[in-house]
Amino acid sequence: MATVGIPVVLLLMTMLAISIPSTMAAGFSVTNYCEKPINMTCASRNDNLGTSLLHVGESREWEFGGWAWTKFWCDFRKDAKQLHQDTWTWPLSFLREHKTHIKWLVKEAGIYMDHEIDPEEFFKGWN
Repeated sequence: MATVGIPVVLLLMTMLAISIPSTMAAGFSVTNYCEKPINMTCASRNDNLGTSLLHVGESREWEFGGWAWTKFWCDFRKDAKQLHQDTWTWPLSFLREHKTHIKWLVKEAGIYMDHEIDPEEFFKGWN
């Protein structure tokens, strides 16, 4: 099987960027399904989305107008446990999930991606 070179990958990414309207919003949400509130801090290299206490059943959502050519991550704390998760990486999030909004579910076992129709996908457990 032949490997794809970097120029081909860049060409495909450029074609993808041209084919999707620049007005399309991208984003992610986080919902707390733990038995207790969790602390959450989300950021990117350029933007601090803030720290908040996410109560049981509560959600936070972020949308980015146009393209979010960046990586966002969230750090979660519950009691003495911690968890770090990349929550949005353009274009990888779009290419992998074929959608512009990723839904994350924080549970007692760790963090899951909500596929809405398919079963949730376990990503990472608490440290």
